[in-house]
Amino acid sequence: MITKELVDLEELMGYHFSDKTLLIQALTHPSFNSGKSDYSNNQRLEFLGDSILGSVLASWIFSEFPDEDEGELSKKKAMLARGSHLTSIAKSIKLEEFVQASPSEFCEETGFRDSLLEDAIEAIIGAVFLDGGYRSASEVILKWTPLFQKNLVQSPAEFNPKGKLQESLQARSKNCRISYHVIRETGPDHKKEFTVELVYNGRTLGQGVGLSKRLAEENAAQTILAKLHSI
Repeated sequence: MITKELVDLEELMGYHFSDKTLLIQALTHPSFNSGKSDYSNNQRLEFLGDSILGSVLASWIFSEFPDEDEGELSKKKAMLARGSHLTSIAKSIKLEEFVQASPSEFCEETGFRDSLLEDAIEAIIGAVFLDGGYRSASEVILKWTPLFQKNLVQSPAEFNPKGKLQESLQARSKNCRISYHVIRETGPDHKKEFTVELVYNGRTLGQGVGLSKRLAEENAAQTILAKLHSI
């Protein structure tokens, strides 16, 4: 990746790295150099960035909502840590234009998988932390405050897609049987990705992918809700 490309991304992030190799590593998906014994990728940085992001989000939510109890604060933090939210952050800085990954990870119609972009965002946060410390990482994350606020105005139905789907399908049939089944697990132990299929009255309606079984189930339910008119 050439220096000009890195500078373009740094401008979009609002942070300039002293050690550009950290940024390059954060942008390198494991599939890019797969098979090479001496390659580096962004998995370790993902692990670090996930923790830094959680800490900054908790602090921001705690200050932003002084009258809410622990349960409501936890709910808001969970919403902002959702994969769909991280994907929206990645797209806000055009991250898909800078990620290095195998062509097999790219789809002409949809681009890179959302989970790949989520991982890259967390890796970049980890890289900023190593390059400039916690304060720098916090400043980068808090530049995305407008996206935080936008996502927090989601309706309860959007935050609880499984419950909303249950209600919608029960309205259509009194004998409503919904089940979720994990059909695939991929990735390293600290960052597993689950694929879940949603079955309604013995019929598979669709699938969802997430970094936990719960998120995969919610994403499956959200997908079905979006196309419920065709069921």
